[in-house]
Amino acid sequence: MHYGLFVSYFQHLIAGPVLHHAQMMPQFRDAATYRFNSGNFSAGLAIFALGMFKKVVLADAQ
Repeated sequence: MHYGLFVSYFQHLIAGPVLHHAQMMPQFRDAATYRFNSGNFSAGLAIFALGMFKKVVLADAQ
């Protein structure tokens, strides 16, 4: 199951995954990976908002 999860992350890379599956498997085994982390959520939301701002305001301005 974990290997299938790993393959689903990198399914479109022609040259192979960026890292070997043995490096990523310990992260999948760790139960803390699947728990909600408000710090990670807020950081991800901030990065998403910054990217959306750049896309809408800077890239699409004509």
